Amino acid sequence: MHGDGAVYEVVTTDYANTVADNVYRYASREDYYGCAREAFEEIHALLKCLIRFFTRLRRPKEAVLLEHMYRKFNYFGLNGAYTTRPRSTISSPEGTAVGEAATDFDEDKFMRKKFLLWVFLSAIVMLLFPGLAVTFVKGDVGMAACLVLFFGINPIHFLVLGAVSGMDLRRMWSQPILSAALYLLGVWIFFSAHETAFLVYAGVYLALSGAAMLISCLVSRKVRS
Repeated sequence: MHGDGAVYEVVTTDYANTVADNVYRYASREDYYGCAREAFEEIHALLKCLIRFFTRLRRPKEAVLLEHMYRKFNYFGLNGAYTTRPRSTISSPEGTAVGEAATDFDEDKFMRKKFLLWVFLSAIVMLLFPGLAVTFVKGDVGMAACLVLFFGINPIHFLVLGAVSGMDLRRMWSQPILSAALYLLGVWIFFSAHETAFLVYAGVYLALSGAAMLISCLVSRKVRS
């Protein structure tokens, strides 16, 4: 973000850093059009507010302000990323049609679907798999299947779940707990009701998932920074 002249007297480095902090999430999702749009809107609002109340400069018209900002903005290798919604078009200064890039992206809706998807996957691993092992696999083969389930599939599931949850800790932190609850429900239904030994397994799974979540969270923050 670069400014000079009278604009730089209002949009100082501190204000520019604040605007960048507010819009970097759009760029993290590769919504570069939305990032630029939000940055211009915040700068525009800042100029309108500060010029009106804290300076004696004549307030510029909106068209003039946007015209000068457009002259300073260059596109390098512009790419569009579209959502599943119908694509709309806007007109660029040269008169060409440009697809609106991911401006309708509903992050909350996407995260709700992601949350429910992982609840569904946990239910499959923790409820369906034990039920299939008990119902269709008998004898020594059934014992081997249970060992693979308890010491292979379940730990891997909790590690992956923790890593995914750590990428969005604010929304996904409860996933390992829900998965552990589903595990206890499954083993108490299909193996032995209220067997306390399964609580130890659940604790170990939660510890594995928590460690993966912590590492994933730290890595994600470092990448974003």
